[in-house]
Amino acid sequence: MPLGRDLPSGSQVRVVRAQAAPAAPTVEAAPALERARTAYRDLAFEEALSATGEAQLLLEARAHSEADFDALGQALLYRGMAELALGRADRAREALRTVVILRPGLSLDESRFAPEVRALHQEMVAAVRADPPSAITITAEPADAHVSVDGRSLGRAPRTVQGSPGRHYVEVAALGHETRVLSVVLEPGGSPALHVALPLASPEVVASSLAGMDRASVALRREERTSLRAALGADRLVLPAPCEAACARVIDLRDGATSDVSGASWRLLLDRLDASRSTAGPRVDADRERGGSWLASPWPWVVLGAVAVGAAGITAGLVLTDDPGTRVVLRPQ
Repeated sequence: MPLGRDLPSGSQVRVVRAQAAPAAPTVEAAPALERARTAYRDLAFEEALSATGEAQLLLEARAHSEADFDALGQALLYRGMAELALGRADRAREALRTVVILRPGLSLDESRFAPEVRALHQEMVAAVRADPPSAITITAEPADAHVSVDGRSLGRAPRTVQGSPGRHYVEVAALGHETRVLSVVLEPGGSPALHVALPLASPEVVASSLAGMDRASVALRREERTSLRAALGADRLVLPAPCEAACARVIDLRDGATSDVSGASWRLLLDRLDASRSTAGPRVDADRERGGSWLASPWPWVVLGAVAVGAAGITAGLVLTDDPGTRVVLRPQ
């Protein structure tokens, strides 16, 4: 498919740079957690609560991975310890109950934690295990968005989740849309259904989400193609790759058809974009201009228009096939 030769001269093409990936939430929260630890050690309990609140706010908004929720559990543990030291037992119980829900296997080392902290933690472990399970049904827009709860991937919506009453964290994500993380309290006996509508992401955010994908095994479902067309305003997605013969994979976002682009055609496409850079935006081949290996470089950009969208690549694993009606139990054993 000689994509470069087929690029119509009147096509509206612009270059959009992917947003720089932010630091992982665990990395951003680490300084606040260290301040909380130091303040607690120095008996500055209000200062410890302030630092813990800073870390908790960041992690609750952006937690995604198991490591993020480990850090959130650590922040809540420090909160419970500080509240207990200040004589606010009810607040300490609330914080430690959430710690137990998030990380039911956590044990507190007697050499590091005061007896009253360990005793309250064990009290909350027993309470969580004794409580009858609660449940919540999660639906989303788009309807098959991916759902995670407390850092555990559950598959695609809709999902009915059973878990211990108390605070849980629901993440809803879909390609071409902004991700949402919500704090949800499961009430005893069940909670009202939760519906999460995801707004379309900006082209820069979409470019960032595409940047890690494996272009050799990518398989976009119809719903994902529809979302990408709406978010990007483009009909084709081009995934550049370092190669010798075929240097890009083209996915038609209308019907899912794929084809490969030869090195010569891909170079010609870049030359055409380069020639029209006065209207297309910044140069896309800065590595070539500097004499670098421009075919092998992980370009953090996308080309948007009626003809092509380019991105650095895509990871496998976005296509999930488990039954959307599966019930997932999160209760600690």
